[in-house]
Amino acid sequence: MGTAFAAGLVQLKLDHRAGAEFERELDHLFDAIDSRQARAQAIGHQISFRAMCVVLSGVGVAIFASEGGIGLPAQMGYELAALIQLSISPVFQVVRALPPLRNANAAADNLMTEIERFGVPPTASGPNRPATSPRVRCERLEYIYPAAPGASGFAVGPLDLDLEPGTLVFVTGGNGSGKTTLMKLLTGLYAPHRGTIRVDGRPVTPAGRQAYRDHFTTIFGPPFLFDRPYGLDASPDDIVALLDRFGITDMVGFDGERFGALDLSSGQAMRLAMVVALLEERPICVFDEWTANQDPQMTRYYYEVLLPELVEAGRTVIAVSHDDRFFHLADLHVRLDRGRVEIARGPGGHRR
Repeated sequence: MGTAFAAGLVQLKLDHRAGAEFERELDHLFDAIDSRQARAQAIGHQISFRAMCVVLSGVGVAIFASEGGIGLPAQMGYELAALIQLSISPVFQVVRALPPLRNANAAADNLMTEIERFGVPPTASGPNRPATSPRVRCERLEYIYPAAPGASGFAVGPLDLDLEPGTLVFVTGGNGSGKTTLMKLLTGLYAPHRGTIRVDGRPVTPAGRQAYRDHFTTIFGPPFLFDRPYGLDASPDDIVALLDRFGITDMVGFDGERFGALDLSSGQAMRLAMVVALLEERPICVFDEWTANQDPQMTRYYYEVLLPELVEAGRTVIAVSHDDRFFHLADLHVRLDRGRVEIARGPGGHRR
């Protein structure tokens, strides 16, 4: 499986409603595959039987002709048999083309195995969206990558962090410093090896991890773009309005059920991912270097309009950034250096 589709599975993992809707669509697809497989097998058996009859008839004709049974020279009889066998070759090519159809179920099984490996939740009950913005507290949170025997693995943390509703957090650090790992640890995609996450004072347990994930909307680049907004209750008018707000209506479009062309540039793909993220209306937003491929105008809009707008609405926003022109907007600045975490308070310049 490609990394892009893996990113799509991560998106479904963070939203049990979207995952359940995607699962239902896969069920319909697999039912159609089963039906087509049965038809393909029946057709294959018919073709094989008729082809064998023709071949055996050709051999019989050759033998019969060679004995002068129909008045043909023996050589012509064998040539006739060869002609019949050559003419049946395209039929056998069709028969050989049937195994890919018969293997469709195996491919579907592989897909389901991949989905299970990423832990996409099955159809689940529970609230559609968290009702309020929670207070999240990370206590000595740490994630450690496996290492060779005798060596110490790369560790991110420990992290002590309080996330109050309406807080803007910027996360910075060089390549390989652990920023993305930290984001996945915060969102519950990675289970911590040490430490505790508390939501409104209650610890997040393994059984409650999916409910915890439901608080988050995320954009990890490059995003995987589904052709429909799974798990959303938004009206077509709301979707089109956001497409227009981010300047991609003409490139993407929306027909009421599905998005149009998804062959987008990396910057346009990130804009469509932002449209979906905003429609999810989650209380905590995590954006990983969203402006990496945006033009200067959209970059300023993101930092100076969109993020403050989300924070003023009571959402917590965690944004990975390298653009120090806007660091003054943050309430908290989390810096990573080879997995070590430093936290500094910012001026919170987004507040008016």
